[in-house]
Amino acid sequence: MYTYMEPEQELTQQVSPPPPDTPQPLGPSPAVREVLYRAVALILVIVIGVVILIWAAVSFGALIVPALLPAAPLPSGPPPALTGTVPATIALPPTTAPVEFLPLGSEVSVTVGPKNSAGQVPVRFDGGPGRALVKTIDARLTRPDGTVVLGSMDPRVISPEMLLQGSRQTDHVEVFVTMYSGKVYKIFDKDVIYPVRI
Repeated sequence: MYTYMEPEQELTQQVSPPPPDTPQPLGPSPAVREVLYRAVALILVIVIGVVILIWAAVSFGALIVPALLPAAPLPSGPPPALTGTVPATIALPPTTAPVEFLPLGSEVSVTVGPKNSAGQVPVRFDGGPGRALVKTIDARLTRPDGTVVLGSMDPRVISPEMLLQGSRQTDHVEVFVTMYSGKVYKIFDKDVIYPVRI
């Protein structure tokens, strides 16, 4: 229901005295301030997360600072298609040293085999956190008759791999890495069998 108001009453009710002179608050409004606080908090969380991530990577060896690595001369000229070398065979017994674990942060891995039908054993360097610390990778294949085939590859070339000429029987393969520090580690020591076709 509508009630009728007198025009004088309507004017007196709509007109109010002017507000006292109060200064406007300085800075952004509360809604804008809340958005700014959230943005600053998000940026701080991201910065702290990145710092923790970098610290963990350096601490656990996933990130190696190049300034801490020894300077190594780079090979001159283009790398050869086959980076392994196979010198003449010699008669030596296999070594008896156990496989060693590299220090934390300097781990590397190799893939050995399987043999192909010609009796050749591929040895491929897969890399790892310690790739920049490795000077050379040497492999030693011992045939059943006691002869030894040696091979070496440079880990600085792209996809280093070598083929060792084995026999058409079970051969024994050992892989050694030589670090720039001079320390030598045996990282692989297993028999590689000749594939049997049925």
